Amino acid sequence: MANTKFYIEKRKDPNGDLIVKNVPILLSFSFNANRMWIQTGERIDASKWDEDKQKVKSSAIGAGEINNLLQKKREDIMAIYRNAIVAGVEPSIKYIREALKGNKITARKSVFQLYEEFIKSNANFSESTIKKLNTNLQHLRGFSKKEGTIEFKYIDDAFINRFERYYINDLKHTNNTIHKNIGNFKWFLKWASKNGYASEINLSISGNIRQSENEIVALTIDELKAIMDLNFTDFYMSVAKDASFLAVLLVYGFQIFRSYVKWILTATISMWPFKRQRTFFDSL
Repeated sequence: MANTKFYIEKRKDPNGDLIVKNVPILLSFSFNANRMWIQTGERIDASKWDEDKQKVKSSAIGAGEINNLLQKKREDIMAIYRNAIVAGVEPSIKYIREALKGNKITARKSVFQLYEEFIKSNANFSESTIKKLNTNLQHLRGFSKKEGTIEFKYIDDAFINRFERYYINDLKHTNNTIHKNIGNFKWFLKWASKNGYASEINLSISGNIRQSENEIVALTIDELKAIMDLNFTDFYMSVAKDASFLAVLLVYGFQIFRSYVKWILTATISMWPFKRQRTFFDSL
């Protein structure tokens, strides 16, 4: 919430008397628990200033012109503040003063804009990976509605813990899904830090963070049949073919077994009256 207020300067002369002639008109601007005072460049006698209406009395000479200039000052500073918010920049007193001087301010990209850039930079990854990253970005946007402004300087271990609780309490995700999503988020943080966007992150991200995702390549049914139909005259090649096909069947069987076990465990745990803890089978 931003507020502006005009008032005349209250300063005493060397004799200790309040100056009431040709007094500067100041603008007070309050925003985000900050307050700054700005010289408007206009002056007026104290007797010609309406303190309640925060403008020059209409009976004063040149009142209309001065009041229009003051209103323009108010609009300018509010526009600078709003444009900064829209650009994902946290406005500071220094930022606003520089903008009022006419200096060009390079808008810093928001966390969400950088996440989108991060996803685009990994366009060579599989479609499923890109989909997971976009989903993670959507969850981060949803979390921001609850968390408030998300900036790199606010991201620490406590932030990660709150993000995890959001997945647990609001999105009702399983431990395994939460682990993968937090891993994707830290992957983004490491990319942002490496590229100089997030030097202020107060979080250790040097640990078990994914660098990339290897795309899973699986044989189709037709390819498996083609392997079965191969005829080798060489004995060892035939043995190698049979062994390879057996390995494929064993892996496929394990996948079915794992899915079945996880289904049984999930159904059982969902009916368990106690708080669920992470189990060995979540890592399967």
